[in-house]
Amino acid sequence: MEGSPGPSDLRKQLKEREAEVGVLRDRLRESQEEIDRLRRENEQLRKELKAAGRGKKSQGQSKRKKKRKRSGRKAGKGPFTFRGAPAAAATSGPPQPVPVTITQCPCCGGDLRYERTDDASVTDMPERPQPEVKCYAVEVRRCEACGQRVRGQHPDVAPDQYGATAHRVGPRVKAAAHAVHYGMGVPVRKVPLLLREFTGVEVTQSALTQDALKKTAGVIGNAYQELRAGVATAPVVYTDDTGWRIHGQAAFLMAFDTDQATVFQIRDQHRNEEVRELIPADYTGVMVTDRGPSYDAEELSHVDQQKCLDHLKRNIDEVLETKTGRARSFGLKLKGILQDSRQLWRDQLGPHNSSRTSPTTCGIAFSKTKTTKGCWTESGSSTITVGYCDSYKIRSSNPPTIAASGLCVRRLLLVSFLTGRRMLAARTPFLLSPASFRLR
Repeated sequence: MEGSPGPSDLRKQLKEREAEVGVLRDRLRESQEEIDRLRRENEQLRKELKAAGRGKKSQGQSKRKKKRKRSGRKAGKGPFTFRGAPAAAATSGPPQPVPVTITQCPCCGGDLRYERTDDASVTDMPERPQPEVKCYAVEVRRCEACGQRVRGQHPDVAPDQYGATAHRVGPRVKAAAHAVHYGMGVPVRKVPLLLREFTGVEVTQSALTQDALKKTAGVIGNAYQELRAGVATAPVVYTDDTGWRIHGQAAFLMAFDTDQATVFQIRDQHRNEEVRELIPADYTGVMVTDRGPSYDAEELSHVDQQKCLDHLKRNIDEVLETKTGRARSFGLKLKGILQDSRQLWRDQLGPHNSSRTSPTTCGIAFSKTKTTKGCWTESGSSTITVGYCDSYKIRSSNPPTIAASGLCVRRLLLVSFLTGRRMLAARTPFLLSPASFRLR
């Protein structure tokens, strides 16, 4: 039959179809392998996403924020108060009569009769404030023998108050200016304007600055030096710093807080040299700090340090975002230990006791006492070993509940988990007990 393919043509077409089927099978196998790989990746991503969700939930990040409470006193709550009547001596004169000038009621037209007299007052500033100016006629005499001048003396007149400096402002004006500038934070360039507007006293910015510098070299300066010297003798010192500006240039405001006083100093840099201006290298107390590098210097390696627990918890949270498996489990356990220790400290204080006691009451302590086994032990009454050893146990000699709930973490070190520096504890001792912790 003409036009029908022969046996050779059919075999040729069959081979072509078989070749196409082979190609399609290879493609199908490759597609199936790609699908399996994507499924595995999808399952792994689901697990990681689920783990990350659990981590955020444990950190309290997934909780809905509470509606912010309205500021101010709530209706029906809090003390009710009003402005009281001024003292009789503060009034500028007898009360001014305020009579009723109408004879009939404005509502119904009825007659009005006397009922009572109410007292009212308005306290205001003077319309044109006038400064109090005291003039002094200082007598000057000269010795006829040697020519020495002798001036008259008065408590309000300085010995060198003559010539270009004969006319000065009084101590109340300078005290008010310093209180506005240093106490309320008003820039010194605006203080002269405030004084002129509200008191009528004319004073320059440079005069206020010179007076402040003069006072720092006198009684105030001596008192400041005594406060600085007292920091080194305090049993516990809380120190922190913040940014500052000197003529637009970056600087540091450093604070040193003790139970007796708080001392500030401003420096261009924040190094261990500036810290040791108040806390010497042989300081015998406890220095409570954040994890700034200035406090980890070799010069301060012999000073016991309490590290801020909130800073450590934030470090743990940052590490947990990148950890899985046993490393993540270690971080969660460590975070729980810090939370339990702080709660235990609050329970020890009780609801009505906020006093501080020894910082080595409970918690984790690292020191530089090296044992024969190559471990590092604490400098206190607690029993803790950390360093080259494979494990350490957290206990306490004071509250028995810590010993009952102590955790043993193996093959991982706190310092290596947080910083990646295995022997940080060997170089810088620090305390983690919440007994002396206070966030600044």
